[in-house]
Amino acid sequence: MSQTAPRPRDSRAERLMALEREYAEVRASLPAHSTPPALLIRLEELEEAIAELRAALASESPPER
Repeated sequence: MSQTAPRPRDSRAERLMALEREYAEVRASLPAHSTPPALLIRLEELEEAIAELRAALASESPPER
């Protein structure tokens, strides 16, 4: 049985969902006071990665059916 490789759009969409999940988990774990700088930096990294992936997906033409 041969499997076809996932289309790049699919893998990027899956990556986007994983990043959004991680972002939500980090946000939920933020303490009310004395937030560690590492958590804030991670949130910024995730926000940038999510924005880049969303832009890349939006600039692609819709998949053909």
